[in-house]
Amino acid sequence: MTPARRFALNYIVEAADDIAYCIADLEDGVDKGILSLKELAQLLEEEWHQSCEGEYLPELCQRLLHHAPSESDFFQRFRERLWEDLCQQSAVLYLKHHPAVFAGDYNQPLLSAPCGPAQVLGVCKRVAQQHLFCHREVETLELRGYTAMKGLLEIYRPLLELSAEEFSQLLNQPGCGSPFLVERLFHRLPARYLACYRRAIASSCCGFLCTREQEWYYRVRLVIDFISGMTDPFVLDEYQQLAAI
Repeated sequence: MTPARRFALNYIVEAADDIAYCIADLEDGVDKGILSLKELAQLLEEEWHQSCEGEYLPELCQRLLHHAPSESDFFQRFRERLWEDLCQQSAVLYLKHHPAVFAGDYNQPLLSAPCGPAQVLGVCKRVAQQHLFCHREVETLELRGYTAMKGLLEIYRPLLELSAEEFSQLLNQPGCGSPFLVERLFHRLPARYLACYRRAIASSCCGFLCTREQEWYYRVRLVIDFISGMTDPFVLDEYQQLAAI
């Protein structure tokens, strides 16, 4: 594989992520009472007619509104139909562009084709942005998450203020005179992230000016990957515990 190219599995994971979560925000909005099911269906149809051709989404919404006995049943059937169509479309595009995808030269998502199922993804995202994400309750959740993430990064900042030699001592000789605070923060880092850090700094990479730059980059990655890998509830809980809130 040529350097600086996307790995083939990235395309598949990207498509799988879009397929799995494409309507999750819309379903949450209805569950929280921000929109009714009929209001959501109307917004989806209006957005579809403004930017798309055909009747794929309007027909799907109307059929489910008439035949789904409940909100949960509506979203279950909506999800099943859309997942089936999107998976089939992704497979067709992958096979069609397999050489370019495998080489990392395919510069579009697998779900970029201008056809019904793929266009639903964009419609769902635009409706969520215009009618759900701007709601006060949703914005409050976003602000809480931003505060917690920013707070955790600040809390773990002492690990990044160490020199390469000091962090190496902390990594290889724990309990040998490292500051109390950084030792306690270091102990919270999962072993699998530390193992990745060890492998990364031990590898030879021509993309860095020196070994110190390489070590600093991967230490930053260590902290960022650790925090970004947390679930939303865990981020808030970890921040509240460490900030003594």
